[in-house]
Amino acid sequence: MAADHPDKTYVLFDGLVAMPKGANKNVNSIAYRQNEASYLAGMLAAGLIRTAPFRRTVEQRWDFLGGMDIPLINDYLVGYVEGARAINRGIKIAVSYQAHFRTPPG
Repeated sequence: MAADHPDKTYVLFDGLVAMPKGANKNVNSIAYRQNEASYLAGMLAAGLIRTAPFRRTVEQRWDFLGGMDIPLINDYLVGYVEGARAINRGIKIAVSYQAHFRTPPG
């Protein structure tokens, strides 16, 4: 599509586009490591539960539900856990997997 519309600018999120011989100059790619983004998400979540109105005074136990037990999801999980533990070393996280990425009917 980018080649058909050279006057437009495109952003490919979570991927890279080939640029052979100067092709696709109107496409910008955003690539990141899952564990880096999820580290920040874990820090944010743990920080939120330390402040009102989310404050928790009881022992913190979280659950993580992954779509599938695959390297990509596990990489995300590692970053999330480490980010949360950067804010609260005592946090406990139970991990389980759904075994698919399908949306439930309804």
